[in-house]
Order: sequence, then C-alpha cells, then structure tokens
Amino acid sequence: MDIDKGRVGDFWNNKVLDWKPIKFSAEFIYRMRKIRKKLKNLPSTRQAVAIPKLITATYYRKNILVPEDFIKAAVITTPIEDQKIARKIAYDIIFEEKAEKKKEATEIQEEIFEDIDEEDMDFMDEFLNIHLNFI
Repeated sequence: MDIDKGRVGDFWNNKVLDWKPIKFSAEFIYRMRKIRKKLKNLPSTRQAVAIPKLITATYYRKNILVPEDFIKAAVITTPIEDQKIARKIAYDIIFEEKAEKKKEATEIQEEIFEDIDEEDMDFMDEFLNIHLNFI
C-alpha cells in the first residue's frame, strides 16, 4: 500500500493549483459562516463534506478539474436562497490569491525600477537586445 505524502485529496490533473477539494471546502464554509447575517441558511458540516465529494465525482467523470468545477460544487450544495452569495465567495476564494500574487509582483517590479535612471534603462535595453539576438 502506497502512502500519500502530503497530497491527500488532490488529483493529478487539478488545474486549480492552489486549492485541493478539502482545503477549498473548509475555506468556503469558513467564509460563508463569517457572513452568516447575510445568509438565510447557515452552512453545515454536511455541506463541508458534500463539496469535496462532488468535486471528486466531477474529477472521475471528466478526468480534469478546472476552477468552474470548484465554484459549481460550492453553489450546488448551497440552498437556492444563498447561491448568488456562494458563487461570489467561491469565485473570490479561487481567484483572489492569483490577483494578490500578481499585485505583489508588480509592486516588487516597481520598487526595483524606482532607483534606476533612464540612462541605465537605455543601457539595459541595448544590453538585452544584443544578448537576445545571439540566442
């Protein structure tokens, strides 16, 4: 019997790289409970168990997982009255980290280029063009 080394609940062809079904489900239920005043039905532990099961069934049917599969599982397991909020929360969970990472990368890049004069930039452009032509 093989021992799974830290990949519990993950699938080989999961295109949602930052999220495993169990981790996504826990985060989704946590955020839904955080805004319980806006909801008509409080998310239950049964929903927390149902989401990874539904994602797993989707994986075995399609042999791939994409972000919409995670969002759909969260929405389908939510009562109809709260599905609009569930879709927004699930979407935010999956796509906010990518947006934050992109924003951090842009800020770091701006900090790097803040100290460089335009003369240095011209030199770097010429330098890179010369070396890229050899490749």
